[in-house]
Amino acid sequence: MLRILFNGLKFSLLFLCFSIIGYIFGIYYWQTFIRFPCPSTLIPMTRIKYSFYDHFQYRTKKTCQNENSQLFLTIAIISSYERLLIYLPSIFNTWILTTTIDIEIIIFIEEKSLISEEFIENFFFELNKNLSQYIKSCLYIVKLKHVENNYPPQKKSFYAMKFIYAFYRQKTSWLLRLDDNAYVNIEELVKWLKSIDHRKTLYIGQGGSGRRNGSAIHFPSEKYFCMGGSGVILSQSTLIQLGPWLDHCLNNEIRTPHEDVELGRCILNHVHISCTKAHNTRSLFY
Repeated sequence: MLRILFNGLKFSLLFLCFSIIGYIFGIYYWQTFIRFPCPSTLIPMTRIKYSFYDHFQYRTKKTCQNENSQLFLTIAIISSYERLLIYLPSIFNTWILTTTIDIEIIIFIEEKSLISEEFIENFFFELNKNLSQYIKSCLYIVKLKHVENNYPPQKKSFYAMKFIYAFYRQKTSWLLRLDDNAYVNIEELVKWLKSIDHRKTLYIGQGGSGRRNGSAIHFPSEKYFCMGGSGVILSQSTLIQLGPWLDHCLNNEIRTPHEDVELGRCILNHVHISCTKAHNTRSLFY
């Protein structure tokens, strides 16, 4: 009788051990090879590998440690090494002082420049050192590999969106894509966005249909793109649906040199919405 009980206990322990091993292996396989993030597992999400990860490189230092919390708003600023010297002090001395801890700001620049990385890094952190006690949001710089400082910054813009999709699609409710010389009324913008459901598929900004005497942008009638200069807002739902198509759009669907037009085309073709013309955007970011 005791022998039967012992064998039964041994079998149960073996079954439990193999079940645990199988569970862990299954999660690892799912995240490493299928690359779809599980919301809560034993393996950190930072181990997920993306096929285009080599395109991106973080700056080595950051201004905060708020990496694990959920964000209300992520602001993606398209800039360059040279433009940082002009506009970063203005950003630090104006609207960034009104941001909160649930906002994260990422400045995207090209991979290489005649200006040394050390100079930019020292410039960035000297500014931050003097104002860090007043800045509540996270702000850091991301250097995009294989991206040059071309205008319009089409490739830079698409790669920045790929970065946001890869690392922020489950973390942020809203995305604001912004030029480095724009001003944001953070208080009013946050108040307005909190009145809107981020789970809806939304693409918000100042709608454009091309210049009257300019070249054709090849958009269907009554469909609009959001003009990049005045800021573009994507809901989390839109970001999640758009992300898998960014490479395809950049490589196969480009019809103009304008990055805001082509982002709008990608959203129209694959998320099936056009820019929602919000008249108060002019008072929120300009």
